[in-house]
Amino acid sequence: MFSYKLPQGGLNSLTIFNDAGDIRFDPPVYELRYTTTVRILEDPRWGLKFKKVVEFGCADMRFLPLLRRTAGVEHILEFCEV
Repeated sequence: MFSYKLPQGGLNSLTIFNDAGDIRFDPPVYELRYTTTVRILEDPRWGLKFKKVVEFGCADMRFLPLLRRTAGVEHILEFCEV
């Protein structure tokens, strides 16, 4: 099991359940995932040890620009189902 405490506090998110049984997250889950990933990659405790990142499910390649600006990441692999 992977456990990680984010530096400078955690992320604030809201989970909303409606009467129809639908669940909505604010901010959206993909934004939380992107933010958490970049924060882990930029954490000085890791000392730029991560060199490769794999993204499964590209969501219109929105995550790629964030990863390209992240120091230390040398290889980015994205697997998109079309």
